[in-house]
Amino acid sequence: MKHVVESVFRIALLVCTWSIWMWALNQRLSNGVNLSIIMGCVLLAFPLVSLGRTILDRQPTTRRAAWITTFVHYALGILFGTAIIRAVVTHQAWSGWMLPKPAEIGMVLVIITGGAALFSVVNLALKGLGRLLPLHSPGNWR
Repeated sequence: MKHVVESVFRIALLVCTWSIWMWALNQRLSNGVNLSIIMGCVLLAFPLVSLGRTILDRQPTTRRAAWITTFVHYALGILFGTAIIRAVVTHQAWSGWMLPKPAEIGMVLVIITGGAALFSVVNLALKGLGRLLPLHSPGNWR
């Protein structure tokens, strides 16, 4: 029964995330509001992660870590997704802000940073073996 409640809750969070993304996709906002959403959502990631870590440090149990991680991941997904959606939807309005760089250099940078992100995810997946917590948890984790 416990897993059913967790699954329903996660599905509800996913639907909430999609609803917020659809709202962000269909809004007509001024450039100032768009810029505020794009930059604000990215900048809010830092205090969100810090808050999650602070809450977890108060009572570090495995079950609590799973729930806090769930909330932090969905919140980050909402923030980053909203920023990306607004940036993609309004990219034509920002066309005057292009950096004066050759396209070839931009493509090389995209490949390098994409590869670095891919190897970071692979490294984390292999070290953690896909588990939520490390193989050898600290002694204060129950």
